[in-house]
Amino acid sequence: MLSINNLRKGSRYEITNYGEIIQFEVIEFTSTEIKVKNIDTLEVFFLEDIIRYGKGKDYQLIDLENADD
Repeated sequence: MLSINNLRKGSRYEITNYGEIIQFEVIEFTSTEIKVKNIDTLEVFFLEDIIRYGKGKDYQLIDLENADD
C-alpha cells in the first residue's frame, strides 16, 4: 500500500475509503493540496475531498501502473 507522499504527477491510482472506490490520475500538486481527475467521470477534485473525514478500516491506495508488482 502506498502513502499519499509517494504519488507522482501523471500517474494513475485507485483509492478505497469507507466502501467507495475511485480510480484517479494526479494532475497537479500545489503547496498544500493534490488535484486529481477521476478516470471514469473525468471530474476534477482535490484528493483531500476523499479522505477529509478520516481513513476507514478499508482504506487502501494502489498504484494502478505497478499493480502487478
